[in-house]
Amino acid sequence: ALYFSCPAGTIGSVLYLEASFDAGASFFPAPGYFSFEAEPLVTKIAPTLIRSAGYSLVSIYGQNFHPRFTMRCKYGGSDSMPAVYMSSSFAICSTPAYNVSGYAAVAMTTNGQDYVTSTVNVFVYDELSPFSITPTFGSITGGTLVTVQGGPNLLVDAVSVCSFGDLLSAMKVVGTDVVCQSPAFPVAGSVSFKIALDGINFACYPQASNELCKFTYFSELGITSIFPNVSSVQGGTTIQVYGYGFLAFSSARCFFGQASTSFTVTSATQGSCESPAVQSPQKVSFSVTINGRDQVYYSSTFQLYNLSVLHALVPPGSPVQGGSSLTIQGDFFSEFAGFENVVKFGNVSLPLVRASRISSSIISCIIPPAQAAGLLHVQVALNGYSMAGRYDVAGDEWSNELSFLSYVQPDILSIWPWAVSTRGSDVITVAVSSTYVVRDFARCRFLIEFATSKTAEATILSSSTMACRSPATTSPARASVEISMNSLDFTLSRIFVLQLLDPPAVVSFLPSSSFSFGSTEFEVSAANFVDTQWASCVFNGNGTSTAALALVNSTSGACSAPPTLGEGLYN
Repeated sequence: ALYFSCPAGTIGSVLYLEASFDAGASFFPAPGYFSFEAEPLVTKIAPTLIRSAGYSLVSIYGQNFHPRFTMRCKYGGSDSMPAVYMSSSFAICSTPAYNVSGYAAVAMTTNGQDYVTSTVNVFVYDELSPFSITPTFGSITGGTLVTVQGGPNLLVDAVSVCSFGDLLSAMKVVGTDVVCQSPAFPVAGSVSFKIALDGINFACYPQASNELCKFTYFSELGITSIFPNVSSVQGGTTIQVYGYGFLAFSSARCFFGQASTSFTVTSATQGSCESPAVQSPQKVSFSVTINGRDQVYYSSTFQLYNLSVLHALVPPGSPVQGGSSLTIQGDFFSEFAGFENVVKFGNVSLPLVRASRISSSIISCIIPPAQAAGLLHVQVALNGYSMAGRYDVAGDEWSNELSFLSYVQPDILSIWPWAVSTRGSDVITVAVSSTYVVRDFARCRFLIEFATSKTAEATILSSSTMACRSPATTSPARASVEISMNSLDFTLSRIFVLQLLDPPAVVSFLPSSSFSFGSTEFEVSAANFVDTQWASCVFNGNGTSTAALALVNSTSGACSAPPTLGEGLYN
């Protein structure tokens, strides 16, 4: 063999060789020729990750590649490997085995001797460390982002892929996670799961020896309805979820916007979860996930609202038979489609009562019959619904409590006086079977002849008496007296009649003087006298004294000066 050094030349020129064996005295032609060519330039390789075990194929892209059997490549200080010419800009080269991992520069030669080191590097990695995936299952519709968790050798290249059975998905870095998106699969079931960092050599190294390299596809997931679709901001309401494809996994959750709670699956078509506590009222999306990653959304929003706050009940009590209208004053009264405002009167055996919303601060309802007299606790819920002929409430969605008195309607035993002036404002004392202090709601009602009525406030004097003032009328009349403890429900058990009379008009009073020791008889002439046992003369002056008035007729009568009068002028 002859060895020689080549002189410098220009790219594209050719040297034809001659050899001399006598120190240049004579030359003879040598077979072949020597050409000057541009150095090979490597600009890109794929993959950029190669296994230390070697025998991977690397695609090399660049310029000035030539179709000769002497074309080879090296990676750092490795042994050179033969390259296969594909075009002037593309070649394929295999990889050797390595004892160490790390970055290595790619070098290329087209003549088998002159290697040109490029700026392109590969990374040599040891065999994969054990890895795990999360989640391990997803819908047959695909789209599940599967996170691959492993050791420091989990380096992703543009050609890195995951395999779901026979289907491939590119590995990507999302933030700090390495993920693959599951492709759609025709049927539910388990498939093998592997990864190939170099896009060629697939491996499966589960972190636990009893685990399998698999990914499970489950049937398509969907929500058809939820109940209720409203809840208070305090949370804790049980939400029933209906749909299909439900599976009982610990990763199953319900999402209310960004907040989530555990989803308890009872069958493939039903499950439940509790609404979360939130800071303020809001409408949010509702969705569920089975694998903790893929969410399927309900078609309508979920509403979180403020619980009602009760301030006052008007009236704050009623007879046990109920039937009257109750006005409830408060805040945050709202209406939701498909739900009713309902009122609870303390006892769980009493049916809930539907309420009508007047405004955001007022609702009203009909007071139901009570089982017995006593205090009841009234509460309001905004998410009542009709079920089996009566109302129910979805969850513990009750407002604060206000006390409501249920009592036995009292009877009137007597009234005094039974006759008063048409001028009104006379005090009527009413004896009753019992009284109940229902704040300022006690009333007397006077049903006057000719179908008119007047109501007056009443004052509770004791457990058996109350007082109110008589009404004014334009002419004498009779009035039936009724009483109420709550201003709405009036007693009708016994009717007492009050006489409304024009006051007597005194015309004369003779004699006009008397001894202070009394006994002087006076003749009284007047209009509007009525013969009653309570007719009397009243002396107002230096003190007040009363004497019985004996009526002669409707215009005259007589009375004697009482002995208690002192000296002075009297009316």
